[in-house]
Amino acid sequence: HLNNKINELVHSRNVKITLISDLHNIARERSLSLYRMVLKQDPFDVDEEQVNMSFLASQFLKNREQLLRLDMSANEEKMLNDTLEQAYNSTRVQRELLNIIKNNSFEEAKEFLMHQAIPEQNRLLSQYNELLKLQKHKSTTDALNADKRNKQAQFFLLLFSLSIIAIGVLISIYVIRRTTQAEQQLREANASLETRVLERTESLYSANLELEATVETLQDTQE
Repeated sequence: HLNNKINELVHSRNVKITLISDLHNIARERSLSLYRMVLKQDPFDVDEEQVNMSFLASQFLKNREQLLRLDMSANEEKMLNDTLEQAYNSTRVQRELLNIIKNNSFEEAKEFLMHQAIPEQNRLLSQYNELLKLQKHKSTTDALNADKRNKQAQFFLLLFSLSIIAIGVLISIYVIRRTTQAEQQLREANASLETRVLERTESLYSANLELEATVETLQDTQE
């Protein structure tokens, strides 16, 4: 009977971690889709990324409903509700950005992405990480309690705790790497855009000088 309870506990915790990790990845992928829209500025790419975001939204709803049906402590429930509220705020900001993109205001979209959408999304990702930390902490606590009641379960619960920690580390490394890559790509895109703007400005300036010289020449000829 005790082993059955332990197995149920382990399964429930694994399901929670999987669902929370999936929600974390969905949020990250939606953010990357918006980034690609602003970077590429191509109507076909925008349409494709919007389809991807719609699919991710359906996956979010599915995972959210599964997570809400699971038994949770008061602390878990509060953290989850806070995280979902942040998810709704992030979605609202993303919709504002999509409206800007639809109007082809990509310069405004870039500013909005950097100063509002990305910070809002980072807050959401941070809350998902806190949820995962809570699950790891509870996993460790559950393992210690089970060890006191059943020596035989000690080895398996230890492996479970270590696997959760490994999953957490891998997720953290993956998120940091992808976030760093996205930030680097955005910095490069900004630098390229500034260079093109400068080149265009210089070209227009040269053209104006040539036009002024031509007008002066014509005036001198008429005189």
